[in-house]
Amino acid sequence: MMALNELLMERPEEAGAYADQAMEAAGDPDRRAYVRMLKGCIALRKGDPESAVGYLDNCKANDRLRARASFYAGIVRYEKKDFLDALRHFQSAGTGANDVLDVLAVRCNVGACAVNLGDIALGEKEFQEVNRSTWKKSGARELHRKLLANSYMGIISRAQGNYPEAENYYKEALKSCIKLNDAVGIAN
Repeated sequence: MMALNELLMERPEEAGAYADQAMEAAGDPDRRAYVRMLKGCIALRKGDPESAVGYLDNCKANDRLRARASFYAGIVRYEKKDFLDALRHFQSAGTGANDVLDVLAVRCNVGACAVNLGDIALGEKEFQEVNRSTWKKSGARELHRKLLANSYMGIISRAQGNYPEAENYYKEALKSCIKLNDAVGIAN
């Protein structure tokens, strides 16, 4: 808890020291996995994505925690523009995702990687599934997923030369931005 507090207070050095103490005291694989994920976040805050990936890749825990660590490792790789490896991690995370919002997050990220890799068919499949599944939950997180899916589907449709369909997807994305009061999304 102290490590997380220090991280939130923007004191990564102190957070790292507390995380080291927590690792020594962690008695089971799941607790060590939580600490490894925290150490990955601390490494990111310090500007060291390679160390972050190392911590995240070595989480040995139950399926749910392993899926979460794989998801975070995918995000780090995506930010580094290593889309193929990010795609693998997101797909791995998908096998352990049970919550609807987690599944939607995985699908959005798989779709984004696929589009960046030029696999438009996979991207389209994932984003269409997100659009079909968003009715299962409501709220800001669901709207963000829907916004992302519709934005990418607009890009895909435009790339395929289907401009009327692209326009419809962009309109849906705009509706989500308005509901979220997202001025940046509206501008984009």
